[in-house]
Amino acid sequence: MFFGGIVTTQAQLLPGVEFGLKGGVNLSSLKSGKKYFYSDNKIGYQAGIYGRVGVLGFHLQPEIYLSSRKTLAKTEGRGETDVKFTAIDIPVLLGNVLV
Repeated sequence: MFFGGIVTTQAQLLPGVEFGLKGGVNLSSLKSGKKYFYSDNKIGYQAGIYGRVGVLGFHLQPEIYLSSRKTLAKTEGRGETDVKFTAIDIPVLLGNVLV
């Protein structure tokens, strides 16, 4: 018996531009290698914008995010404290257009 298949692809040959918003939540915890403290997870956030420029079947997608990571750190005999980190992340993605 012979089995065959046909695969078709469609590439976007003309330039395309797209912009958008992204957002989400994250859980963060800290780990101490020497066990000076331990931490519980707390909810943080991530919010940002992205742009996508595509041509000849490929796209370049720069993004910028503001993210907040929080945790509750506990030390033995010294109590608890809230720890918060705020960061700006700028990833640049390269991909191909598959339909």
